[in-house]
Amino acid sequence: NNTDHQEGVEILAGARSPRQILSCTTDHVREQIGLLTPLVAADQRPRIQRILTSRPTAHAVEMTVVVSFGPRSRALAVRCEQLPPQPAAPGRPARPARWLCTELEAG
Repeated sequence: NNTDHQEGVEILAGARSPRQILSCTTDHVREQIGLLTPLVAADQRPRIQRILTSRPTAHAVEMTVVVSFGPRSRALAVRCEQLPPQPAAPGRPARPARWLCTELEAG
């Protein structure tokens, strides 16, 4: 959904806390966000210009998101993978299937 994408680019722009996406990103993606945030931070709210998606497998989605950060535009490459549901185990509740962002690059 476009609102979720907007929240993600606002995190990159430094307008939202990265803690909001801890449960849906890998450590690698959170490291990438930390590296990219100083490069794309802007005084203006970022705007999504275009989203192109592909479905390379039944359980993965890849997106190119073109975003304007103030006067500059960037292309973000994002890969999300669907994790299967996990049954409950002793000391751990069941978890429904969910999407996890596994890759993030900026150009």
